[in-house]
Amino acid sequence: WPARPLPHELHLPSGQRAWYGIMSRLPEDAVKTTDFDPALAKQRTFGEWWHRAMTSLSSSTGIGCGVAEAAVADPTHLCPEGQAYCWMQCMMLPPACTLSTAKCVHPDGTPWSNHSEMCPTCTLTCPAFTGWDFCDESAASDMIMQGFVAYGITGSKTKPCVILFFQSWVLNTRWKFWLGTLGVFTLGALVELVATIAIHPTNTKLSRFLQAALYCFRMTLAYLVMLAAMTFCVEIFAAVVLGLGVGHAIFGHSRKSNLSGPSLCCSHGSDLRRRSRDIRVTPCLQADTCVVLRVHGMTCGSCTQTVARALEGVNGVASATVTLGSSGPTGGLQGPGLAEVWVNAGFPGVEAAVSAVEDAGFEAQSL
Repeated sequence: WPARPLPHELHLPSGQRAWYGIMSRLPEDAVKTTDFDPALAKQRTFGEWWHRAMTSLSSSTGIGCGVAEAAVADPTHLCPEGQAYCWMQCMMLPPACTLSTAKCVHPDGTPWSNHSEMCPTCTLTCPAFTGWDFCDESAASDMIMQGFVAYGITGSKTKPCVILFFQSWVLNTRWKFWLGTLGVFTLGALVELVATIAIHPTNTKLSRFLQAALYCFRMTLAYLVMLAAMTFCVEIFAAVVLGLGVGHAIFGHSRKSNLSGPSLCCSHGSDLRRRSRDIRVTPCLQADTCVVLRVHGMTCGSCTQTVARALEGVNGVASATVTLGSSGPTGGLQGPGLAEVWVNAGFPGVEAAVSAVEDAGFEAQSL
């Protein structure tokens, strides 16, 4: 007979302890809507049900103080679906529990059998629920806010599960957790591999589109690695560092840039190389030899930047510095410009550098 209790007060003589309870009493002629049958002349009323229930009790020890009265006034049926009553409140049923198997217990595991006893720390438990298998799924998170957490080989049932990238990717079992860790390691190595890929710069629309697409792909991989590290899982963070380190050891020698240090997670490719020239880092110290080209057709600083980018796109080129020709008596440029190209072991030859300059729209000759 679920119903909303009316507001009420309880007055006790002075010196007696006050108590609290849920009191609900319907009119004697109240009829449950689910039991109403218009074909019957006499309906089953609340008064009839109440008197039969009270008659069936073997004893009575006072309002609200005995187990018998608690059986009549048990408000479990008032709780929402999936919850059960435990010491004056509705609590969520543990996994694998039902209303018949759930037990209200003290923190030490003893049942709350004396219903007149105050028990604000009581909780629901179930003999069928022995805990989570690998980690706590109910507290799964993509960022563990308590700091770095380690799970080890067997996991920890009291620590929140890790959500990797997507809401459905919950690493709630041992094989999922270590498969996800291996995937992050591979992703870190892939970031270093992609950093070695270069598209030969030309003035065509296709070349510019491919360069932009490659850059977007690099940044996507780099930010995925960053998000994996931000889960604050020790094993996944270690996989990020090891993946980047192994990838750098395998593929780092073929990278076009002459800079060391963090890869795409913390840099922006050509912008970082241009800044390195601005602070005058001497690339000869990191190069095996230097090649000098005479370049014709450059008329401004933008031309020197175009030629420099074209030369740096050649395999084995560590850095390139391009200058305009000297000024003539009338103020105009007189003579060709010069390109100083520092190369490493992977440089295919001077012809490749000359070809790159010509593809950029200028003429070049080797000195």
